[in-house]
Amino acid sequence: MIPVFKPILSGQEKKNLADCVNSKWFSSNGKYNYLLEKKFSKLTSRRFSSAVSNGTVALELAVRSLEIPAGSEVIVPTFTIISPIIALLKNDLKPVLVDLESKYWTISIKDLENKITKKTKAILLVHIYGFPANMNEVLKIKKKYNLKLIEDAAEMHGQFFKNKPCGSFGEISTFSFYSNKFISSGEGGIICTNNLIIKKKIDNLRNLSFGKSNRFKHQEIGYNFRMSNLQAAVAFAQIKNLKKIINIKRKVGKLYNRLFKNNSNIEILPYKNNFSINIYWIYGIIIKNNIKNRLVKHLNKKNIQTRDFFVGMHNQPILNKMGIINKKYKFPISDKLEKNGIYIPSGPNITKKEILYVANTINKFFK
Repeated sequence: MIPVFKPILSGQEKKNLADCVNSKWFSSNGKYNYLLEKKFSKLTSRRFSSAVSNGTVALELAVRSLEIPAGSEVIVPTFTIISPIIALLKNDLKPVLVDLESKYWTISIKDLENKITKKTKAILLVHIYGFPANMNEVLKIKKKYNLKLIEDAAEMHGQFFKNKPCGSFGEISTFSFYSNKFISSGEGGIICTNNLIIKKKIDNLRNLSFGKSNRFKHQEIGYNFRMSNLQAAVAFAQIKNLKKIINIKRKVGKLYNRLFKNNSNIEILPYKNNFSINIYWIYGIIIKNNIKNRLVKHLNKKNIQTRDFFVGMHNQPILNKMGIINKKYKFPISDKLEKNGIYIPSGPNITKKEILYVANTINKFFK
């Protein structure tokens, strides 16, 4: 079976882990926690970074650190993993869902501005799959309506909007180090900001909000969201491979685009637009004529693994059960991607022979 994704390891991961074992420092606040945070701040052009146990709690802490009043509305794309919604709900905030635009699968600027009300206090922006959102337009809206901005760049390690790195916009940004990300420690995440007050609040909250004069006297309820030194050692090692991995992924995407160029039965993202080059966190295709399931079964028989696209938040059973989805709004682009989208093998270790096999199998299926 050709997997959708399999990470590349440089060998430095083993050396860093051995160093942790030899030093007998496994828990947080170790050497590699410090090195990872320092290096990641440089990568994102931020002053501060705080490593945490995963990308979901990174969002929860990021939202809490901004102290948005309970009951406020926060704009968030409907086409995302559920983590941003969890972060908002756990902070007593109301998610207001917006659709994507069809060309690059990024947040719809028009829908975003149309959904803003007097109760809107922030935008939780999620960069999806390959292209960053149009940050020039997002920042205009942020300024116009005096909103805070949380930037979820979980899939965007090393990606740029024009000449600025993803994760460098707004009050705060988050990344994931889950196993299918460009930088991975199996689980893990990181929060980036330029604000020292926010940085100190996050560091306090992630570490059980221990007291200053007496460690075991707590002034607020915190969390145990720390990243271990072992996880940090692996993530830090992988940063050195980041540019190499991005270059490989872009070559994979460019080759797939060439091989699918004449296939009118599928839709694909372009290689670049006027503000970014596709980073190809995944290589996604949209299958026309409602035959996605037939294609997926065919590819599985041919030992080609696939994954479905996200399910829109407006279609989530639990969120509808909770009554937080406004039924009057429609999300046609998200529905289209959810119903007809899959991603195919495109990991950094995929061979040219495998790419040709996958593409030829798909193209022949439609003939």
